[in-house]
Amino acid sequence: MIPTPELRAAYRSRTTSQRTWGYITTGVGAALTIGGATYLIINKHQHDDKEAAFQQQLARAKPGGDCDATTQTAPDCDVALKLALNDLDTVTSHQKYGWIAGGVGVATLGLGIVLLVTNDDPNRYEPKPESDVFGKLTLAPLFVRGGGGVVLSGELR
Repeated sequence: MIPTPELRAAYRSRTTSQRTWGYITTGVGAALTIGGATYLIINKHQHDDKEAAFQQQLARAKPGGDCDATTQTAPDCDVALKLALNDLDTVTSHQKYGWIAGGVGVATLGLGIVLLVTNDDPNRYEPKPESDVFGKLTLAPLFVRGGGGVVLSGELR
């Protein structure tokens, strides 16, 4: 059975739409995944810097440091320690954005791949052009007295 032109048009529209959405979701998913991973890498370097600054301030408060509680020689000790801890907490709390973007990106990328893999061929029901590479050639048996053979006849286009 040959599908009606309306059925072929609806089928083609559905499959091309699914292909388009597959490309879009795959692209968006890849971008989110790469963006999330990049954010985590950049944030990791900032986290390491803030961690080092906090550890440096913490070392100042240890016995023998210039912020030792018994001597208290530097006036900005408490403020500097609180600022370093606040900076470290801020950078640490921002890591969740990278993980969220990466997770949503991987899920979207997976959806896009599923849409592309499960899609049908939009031209599946379109009429196929007839091949005229060999034109109209026919093979016919030929029987003659004392023998026989095959005759190839037709026209080349």
